[in-house]
Amino acid sequence: MTRHNNKCPPRVAIIGLGRIAWIMEDDLLRVKPCTHVGAYLKQGCELVAACDVDAERRQDFRRRFGVEHTYEDYEIMLAKNTLDVLSICAYATERHAMVMSALKHQVPAIFCEKAFATSLEEADEMVAAISSAGTRVVVGHMRRWSPHYRQVKAVIEKGILGKVQTVNVKFSGSLIHTGTHAFDVLHWWFGMPLAVRGRLERGGPTDKQSGYRYGQYEMDDVGGFGQIFFTDDVVVNIEGRVKNYFIFEFDIIGSEGRVRVGNDGLVYYASQNSERMTGFYELVRTDIPETFETQNLGTVWEAAVTSVLAEGSEKKAIPASAIDARMALEIAVAFFMSDRESGREVSFPLKRCGFRVPSR
Repeated sequence: MTRHNNKCPPRVAIIGLGRIAWIMEDDLLRVKPCTHVGAYLKQGCELVAACDVDAERRQDFRRRFGVEHTYEDYEIMLAKNTLDVLSICAYATERHAMVMSALKHQVPAIFCEKAFATSLEEADEMVAAISSAGTRVVVGHMRRWSPHYRQVKAVIEKGILGKVQTVNVKFSGSLIHTGTHAFDVLHWWFGMPLAVRGRLERGGPTDKQSGYRYGQYEMDDVGGFGQIFFTDDVVVNIEGRVKNYFIFEFDIIGSEGRVRVGNDGLVYYASQNSERMTGFYELVRTDIPETFETQNLGTVWEAAVTSVLAEGSEKKAIPASAIDARMALEIAVAFFMSDRESGREVSFPLKRCGFRVPSR
């Protein structure tokens, strides 16, 4: 239960004052709001505190939003402020400790960035503690709120594509930081995976935009490629490596049609009589069938914050829960485990063996 009421706006604090927290609001090309802070302000929340180890970031944040209480140490911030919501926007290497601290201080709701953790052991401990505390935790796998991705889910579930046979997934970046977005979508669409077979990218470029501290850890979050196997013979081909351009795309091929969805939009192809060959059918680009009543949720950031702040009957549904985030991490970790076995297929659930992949 949150501590605010109809007369008082929800009290929010932020850990980590980087791009995803608020700086992207200054990107003139993005549809706003496009950050945690932007969405909170759009929803009428009160920013009461913020934390970052970088003094200049704290100063910039104070000037921009008039937040008097900023901290270098999040433990001190949590001890001194009564909050309704905490956003955790720091690197994944710190998220386990930050979530556990927020639970200790009885913060009612947490909006946590992904990847959720750096190991399955961390993630399991977090999920158990969240369940025990009854805390509402939403994880930043933002495509769960996207109308395009929701449409694709409906197209799959209603059998409009026929039997889904192959899914080709391409993204720029690493398997944990970027890949967990893709793996969360696949889990959402197709359920629990059966197995993964994968290899890591070796000797490739690092993600220059990430700010990630490469070389600091025994293992780095890098790109890779391989396959994920789901029930009903659904095979997903993954290709995720650092590129000099951004791409994030799913190409779903079924027995009756095809759909492509990504950051550049949604395209649907239906099986129709060929205009080139008598007696043949070919895929023709056409309007996607109406699959559900669309609801104007604002940007995905507004929709995510609405879910974080949910009360009453709406509080039961968590579109991107801690359990979902743990599964996305498990799929990503499976690629690293398979690579260590020379690309051998590894099955789910994965064995817990202290395997840790730090990410940003």
